[in-house]
Amino acid sequence: MLRTSLLLIWLPTAVLANILPPDELLGPQCGATRCLAQGLADCVDGECVCQGNNVKGLGNFVCVREDEDFAVIFNDPMVRDFSGGHTKIPLVCKFLATHISTRACTGSTPDNVETVNGMCDFRFFAWGRRRLGKTFIRGIQVNVMLWVGNDTYFHASRLETEAVNGVYTYTEDGNRNSFGAPPFGDPVVTSVPSLGSIYTQYDHISNFARIIAQPCGIEVGIRGVEQIGSPLEHPPGVYIKVLKAC
Repeated sequence: MLRTSLLLIWLPTAVLANILPPDELLGPQCGATRCLAQGLADCVDGECVCQGNNVKGLGNFVCVREDEDFAVIFNDPMVRDFSGGHTKIPLVCKFLATHISTRACTGSTPDNVETVNGMCDFRFFAWGRRRLGKTFIRGIQVNVMLWVGNDTYFHASRLETEAVNGVYTYTEDGNRNSFGAPPFGDPVVTSVPSLGSIYTQYDHISNFARIIAQPCGIEVGIRGVEQIGSPLEHPPGVYIKVLKAC
């Protein structure tokens, strides 16, 4: 099992030093919240707004292109679904947040997406924890089954998150068992010839861990809830975005 921290330098066996990103790398402060970094969003009339042509989303949490659909889950949990509607759902210990089937595909923009003879079955689970009288998402699990030609690929990744005084720590494990069945072990990367990989990416600037399934055109991100400081500066929750062409 691998532990890593978005605001710490890490090794599998020890934390070396507390490293906070320099101010110039952080997104702009916008009232009580902070917009996404790297030019993705800016503060406009007191609200974080995603920047760029044909870009939409929530500027303090996720920005996507017009050729992508997205949904988010915030506290208690409140779901913003793919159509833009909002629904409050009862939180159980672990729940199926979404189940998506896409065509197997390659490419990351509308101009180079190419579907192939295959299908992707993508299941996304989540579970929560209590903080300030609310329930926030604490962990996620992604189970992927991918058929490409005569080959079948399985991939499961599980992430749990903690945040204390601006330090975001993630615990990750995974496997390639059928349908994500136990046991779990070290994190895995699943490579699919000509279609890319399924892997986890850590963003220590905006404090996200992301599971990216390139052969499915799907990405899931999670940001943990702050345990001591205000949870408003970096809103906690999870998102999923799907490339429409896949």
